[in-house]
Amino acid sequence: MPSIVWGRDPQEAYEEPYEYAAHEQFAREAAALLGQLYRLLNPRNRRHTCDDRTQAKAVWLLAMDGLDSLRESLAALGRKEHRTAGKLFRDVMESMDLAAYFSEPHEKNKQALARWYKNEHVPHREYRDRFRQIHGEVAAKELAAHYHTLSRFTHRSYAAILEGYTIGAGSRLVHDRTDETYEPRDRSNLMLVPPQTIAAYYAAL
Repeated sequence: MPSIVWGRDPQEAYEEPYEYAAHEQFAREAAALLGQLYRLLNPRNRRHTCDDRTQAKAVWLLAMDGLDSLRESLAALGRKEHRTAGKLFRDVMESMDLAAYFSEPHEKNKQALARWYKNEHVPHREYRDRFRQIHGEVAAKELAAHYHTLSRFTHRSYAAILEGYTIGAGSRLVHDRTDETYEPRDRSNLMLVPPQTIAAYYAAL
């Protein structure tokens, strides 16, 4: 993919945010890629049924869930709605981690899949424990660090919330909307979201 955003660290993007053409190019490339993935994952033959409890169906459902969240994140960033996009980042990772967990042929994973089909929660720690067994402690620590980074968006840390504000006269915080009434389709009341925020969120996506 030609856009520099694909391999960019969010912090680097935050510090050098004014590459609008690269962001637009990334958005086009990401939309095309997500469209291809959708066509690949969701063929017209509708291969899964309601009653089937297979590994393949579970992986497909989770992949579609993650893909939907990616598409929503991209669309939200295009509308400069970074808060919505940020809350979906970790959601995507957890869906794909669960898909990876279910797709491995291991007895404990099969038991977790059976529980999942009974509408029971499969804790993420089960995936992390299995990941550590397979890939080792170093890789597990890298995964934990990645999740920690995503958590700042999901758990609405001070820094993540502050990124959506500009600084006005007298160091006053200015929200990115200009009036008290919010109409989702009306873009006229949307102020400029700080370019650093959009750049960092595109890189995170």
